[in-house]
Amino acid sequence: MNPIYSILIVISFYSSLQAQTITLNNATSQDWAGGMCCATGTRYQISLIVDLPDKKFKLDTLWIGQQFFALDKTDGYTVIANHTEGKTAYTINVGISSNHYREDHIDLKKEIILVVKAPIYSGEACLVYHSNKIRKQFEIKEFKELPYLAYP
Repeated sequence: MNPIYSILIVISFYSSLQAQTITLNNATSQDWAGGMCCATGTRYQISLIVDLPDKKFKLDTLWIGQQFFALDKTDGYTVIANHTEGKTAYTINVGISSNHYREDHIDLKKEIILVVKAPIYSGEACLVYHSNKIRKQFEIKEFKELPYLAYP
């Protein structure tokens, strides 16, 4: 193989690796309580920039502790994508809540139990995504804690 072609292939491969970056802008958590009787929870917001075209990048799941959120579906949380200058800005809003009164009234026959193994990570959260059809992980080391919110 011609040495010039080898160098071009290596440079092309290296630049494609450099382009596949996720930059975390902000990750916040906010504990809250109120509303209906005994309701409490935590709201999480994650803002990030992805240097990949949409067709080469796909969000999969967000793990916070042992709780996971399937980001390809909208189930009470939002994923907003804004496209500018070849980059995509994502804002992910999810929440974990408990309502102690309602927990006693769940019909277990209607509940679907899904067992999913969490990825191994050391931070507070892990974002699982697909880049060029390869499954990858992005760790969120910690959330910036916002002031406690008490609803009436």
